[in-house]
Amino acid sequence: ALISLSAFAVATLGLQVGAFQGFRQRTADGLFPAGTTDNRVAVVGIDARSLEVLGQPWPWPRGVQAQLIQGVADAGARVIVDDVLLAPPRSGDDDLASAMRRGVPVIVASSSGLQPDPDGILLRTVAQTDPAPLIARAAAVVAHASVTPDPDDGVVRSLPLVVEDSRGHLIPSLALAA
Repeated sequence: ALISLSAFAVATLGLQVGAFQGFRQRTADGLFPAGTTDNRVAVVGIDARSLEVLGQPWPWPRGVQAQLIQGVADAGARVIVDDVLLAPPRSGDDDLASAMRRGVPVIVASSSGLQPDPDGILLRTVAQTDPAPLIARAAAVVAHASVTPDPDDGVVRSLPLVVEDSRGHLIPSLALAA
């Protein structure tokens, strides 16, 4: 009984001071292994090779991004999630907006910091940056691309599916909107 009571006291104290936080995070990471894929999802990434092949530094002109959207649509995409912040307005926004209106729904990103809402229900956006107005109007949905890294180790383990902006509007995540 004394051993059980001692073990209980140590465990309780350890939980209160966060001594097992790292263990808890590693255990949670093990429950959600990365590496499973869905063949219905294709990621079109912009990497060093893409920049080299195109011969254009980032950010690419909006006309080039319009060609990319159209190419992905022509390849059979049923929905396109553009996780590039398309702000501020630039030349070529007309071309990009036109490509976005050609039939395949395009979801575009907004970005912001997140903080707890005083109600404690949802996270609230701080210093939100929305896409250029012409692009936002052409998009099927403007969704948030904000993630919440774990404060202890910076690993992203959660994604708020919905956040609230300063006007009280609900903004879905890119994943939920897709």
